[in-house]
Amino acid sequence: MMRRALLIGCVMFVTGVHAQDLRLESLGSMRYALDDPRTSLSLYRFGQNPAWMLRDETVSWLTFTPQVGNRWGAYHRIFDPGHVSAYGAGFEGVKSLGSRGTFRGFAAYGIEERSSVYRSLKRTPYGGEAYYLADTTTGSFTYKGPSVAFTYSYELFPDLIIGAELGYVLQDGLKDLPTNAKSLFRSIHGSAGVAYDAGDGLALGVTIRPFDDQERINCDREDLLEVEVFRYRGESVARLRRDAAIDQTVRRTGEEYSVQASWIPMEGLHVGAYGVAGLSRTRDLVEISDEIEFEDGFAQRTWYEAAGRARLLVAPKMTIGCGVSHRFQREWSKYPSMDLLVWDAEGAETALGLGASLGLDDGGTLVAVEGEYTFVHTDSSKYIDNRYAIVRTGEFRVQAGVEVPISGIGTLRASYSFGGMGVDVRSGGREVSGQSVSAGIAVPLGSIAHVEWVTRYTHRSTGAATVRDDLSAMLLFRLVEL
Repeated sequence: MMRRALLIGCVMFVTGVHAQDLRLESLGSMRYALDDPRTSLSLYRFGQNPAWMLRDETVSWLTFTPQVGNRWGAYHRIFDPGHVSAYGAGFEGVKSLGSRGTFRGFAAYGIEERSSVYRSLKRTPYGGEAYYLADTTTGSFTYKGPSVAFTYSYELFPDLIIGAELGYVLQDGLKDLPTNAKSLFRSIHGSAGVAYDAGDGLALGVTIRPFDDQERINCDREDLLEVEVFRYRGESVARLRRDAAIDQTVRRTGEEYSVQASWIPMEGLHVGAYGVAGLSRTRDLVEISDEIEFEDGFAQRTWYEAAGRARLLVAPKMTIGCGVSHRFQREWSKYPSMDLLVWDAEGAETALGLGASLGLDDGGTLVAVEGEYTFVHTDSSKYIDNRYAIVRTGEFRVQAGVEVPISGIGTLRASYSFGGMGVDVRSGGREVSGQSVSAGIAVPLGSIAHVEWVTRYTHRSTGAATVRDDLSAMLLFRLVEL
């Protein structure tokens, strides 16, 4: 849950599913016991090492994925949008080049419409900093733009593989009247990895992931003086800014380091593990002339994570799996000019998961179940607001899915998930419960093509009777090179 608590912005923006099928989406994105290439415990899938793509992606394929999503309801934070509509489409493909390596490409274009945006001008007002830009209006923001990513892996020496990935996202946002604020967000991220096949089923890898995100907020209308614009520091302290033009840049840079291991000690047993350490720095830059800007805020976040997962084929049609993960992070913000600490927070989560899948007949019918429990604690000190919070809570999730091949039609899939938490450290809700239903179908179109459809609906509610609903749908066309 802590990872969800620290997501930046709204996750509805369409950027593609990064997969050659929608099986996992139809089955509720199970990950412990479901036997699927995308749940593999390899260095590429589980460890996110781009080098090992050479071993995992051995068949060339191409997909086209249009998708749409909606989110609505009163259960959200004060500066989050009241309603979000997102739609777009993406292409993704993998090309195996034989001895010259393996290449993957991805390109998408998405549009996100956020309505009932209260005051916020910043794309991510809850990005982990104790400062943000806001006005006194409620309006709508529309973000749109492309995203692209490229991955390449190559066997440099026998059993020694190198790989790299580069991605770019650009979103152009505009708030409707009266502010007419413009937001230009761009993100550059990448990774470089080395993987070594040590033999006897053991593979080892290391990865570095740098990233650079920037959002520039600009308001330069002639009637801007009629709108009050505030630079908030904390939740209750703000400085009024009245001017004919406002130009502010928020830039986040950082890097993440990771080590991975994948081991198959015997037939039917696969074990994966990884460790991660990362650091990010956020600078709030305010332009005071055409050539001068000063740093009005600084934030830093560090995090550490370790995870292990195992999957065992106990019978020809039965698989069980389990996993454990732990994540810790600390983030703080300060005034650089006064070297004044504004906010200091740290938190940790430990998750335990278990699942099983069983084939019921020779026709391919399969059922799967899994559960997960997460222990969460956070400690937050907002000195500028004189607020202190200590949260100790837990989150649970149980789900079941079924897959049924229908002769002459295709494969039907469906899943149901139920979960809850005492305190939602992301949105602040208490006694939160949620249910989710997914359904999908895969239809073959000959030997090298097929089409898939999946729909997912999620409903969340709190003890205070506030609710939030999410509804999304994806369509996928796939071509495979035999």
